[in-house]
Amino acid sequence: MRWKLCFTQRLNRLGGCYTGVSNGTATVEYVSTVQDDRLIKWYTDSHSQPTTGGGTTNKGVLKTGSIILYNQGGEEAARWNLTGVMPKTYKSSQLEAGTTELATETVELVFHSIRRTK
Repeated sequence: MRWKLCFTQRLNRLGGCYTGVSNGTATVEYVSTVQDDRLIKWYTDSHSQPTTGGGTTNKGVLKTGSIILYNQGGEEAARWNLTGVMPKTYKSSQLEAGTTELATETVELVFHSIRRTK
């Protein structure tokens, strides 16, 4: 399994205690699948079309969610819970005939807060 997860954020501290992260970005790269187009649909619904302009389909609704990392046995190894999430950028790898590379997608998420729970 090929994956990459990067965070850019500002740490919250309250009286010297770590309380999570606020107002940052998380970049997730993952192997593409034909059957699952939820992230590209969410990105498209969250941004106005450059050629037609106008509003967005989801009217700026922010989501909550989790980024879950599984070990090779299929068990949950780590989890980050996010609030106030919106996709900022989306890109997919260039497809080339004869390549042995897996197709990947990369989405950059902006969020209000993130907390590692496992």
